[in-house]
Amino acid sequence: MPTTKTYKWSPISHDKVLGLVQSGRHSVRNITQIFNVLKSTAYNIKKCGTGQKKPQPSHLKLLDEMTMRRIEWHIKTDIETCRQSLAIIINLLHLTIAPHTVQQALHEHGYHFYVVRRHPLLKKKLI
Repeated sequence: MPTTKTYKWSPISHDKVLGLVQSGRHSVRNITQIFNVLKSTAYNIKKCGTGQKKPQPSHLKLLDEMTMRRIEWHIKTDIETCRQSLAIIINLLHLTIAPHTVQQALHEHGYHFYVVRRHPLLKKKLI
C-alpha cells in the first residue's frame, strides 16, 4: 500500500509512532505500514526522540510601540510632514530600518499613501 504524505500530525499519533520505535519490537518499515507514514518521517521521529514538535521561531518586530508612536506623531504634527517620503522620515527620526518596513507598519495602523486631489481655488466672479 503506498504511503501518503501528511503535514500535520496529532500529538497522539506522534507519540504512538515514537512508542513503537522506542520499544524495538517493530522495524521502521513495519511502522510505516501500520500508520501509513513515510519512512523519512518515521526515521525523523526516531532521530528526534520526542513526540513533541519543536517550537517555530517567530519573526522579531523591528518597530516597537515607542518607535511607531514617534512615526505617527511625526506624521500628524503638520500637513507638510505627512507628505514626506519614507526615506526622509527615516533620516529625520534616525531609524535603522528599511522604508518597506515603515510602509508596512503604517499600513497596519491604518495609514495609506494617498495624494489629495487638488481643488481649484474659488475666485470672485466679476460682474
